[in-house]
Amino acid sequence: MRQKDISEKLLLDYNDIFSDIVNTLLLDGKETVDENSLVPAIKRSQFKADTGMLHEVERDTAKVWKKGNLELVLIGIENQTEPEKYFPLRAIAYDGVSYRSQLISINEAKKKKSKPIKPYPVLTVVLYFGDDHWDYKKNLKGVLDIPKEFDKYINDYKINVIEVAWLPDEVISKFKSDFRYVADYFAKKRIDPDYLPQGPFTIRHVDAFLKFLATMSGDETFLKIELEGDATMDKVGKVINNKYVEEGKHQLIRSMLESGKTPKEIADFCGIPLDYVLKVQEESLQKA
Repeated sequence: MRQKDISEKLLLDYNDIFSDIVNTLLLDGKETVDENSLVPAIKRSQFKADTGMLHEVERDTAKVWKKGNLELVLIGIENQTEPEKYFPLRAIAYDGVSYRSQLISINEAKKKKSKPIKPYPVLTVVLYFGDDHWDYKKNLKGVLDIPKEFDKYINDYKINVIEVAWLPDEVISKFKSDFRYVADYFAKKRIDPDYLPQGPFTIRHVDAFLKFLATMSGDETFLKIELEGDATMDKVGKVINNKYVEEGKHQLIRSMLESGKTPKEIADFCGIPLDYVLKVQEESLQKA
């Protein structure tokens, strides 16, 4: 599970990917947030619960947009493969811990009589990669049972959910980083489950890109891909197709072996080298 968590965070940790997501999905494609103006934010924070126990919250990815020495906004991005009913509670916890951290820094600056620190806004974006729509309420009041007498006193809080697989082509075309191919893959895959990556687009962060797709799609075939030269979506699709074909061939051989056929009979029937059949047989015996 820890390795999975790391894999899904690697790609978005690159500044060009992060700024591209923010500019495209939040700012209508305007190149407002430059990748060089982003600095890592503290993703892991601790807090003391009412029980007195120390707990920890950790964001998937978080960065602060700065201009000079001035912090403008902290942006956190969370990845989700399934809708989560009570995500507004989790989001407000993330943001609340960030504000608490700022308050601590402000108070420490006062005590030391150093330069005053100004607080800055915090927002959380949820990238949802599921094929179905996020069918839960996206605001705090929507997931709470509030007595009507107190409703007007309870502050609401909304979450920003982006349904990646439902992004229209005109939005996907605005991406300028590797995330364009991520969004395109999930959008096409939702419509056609047999869709394979395609296009002459060169991938910049190859290893992180493939690990991210493997984690968010649940298809570990992406982890078995080895590319030489420029890594394009066409090459990724071709390798995946070959992997699927090879796995289908392996499954056929395993089934025939289980039915009592000899390796020689299988090789002759399928028109493949005997050594290939024997290799599949050996692999099957090792896994048994």
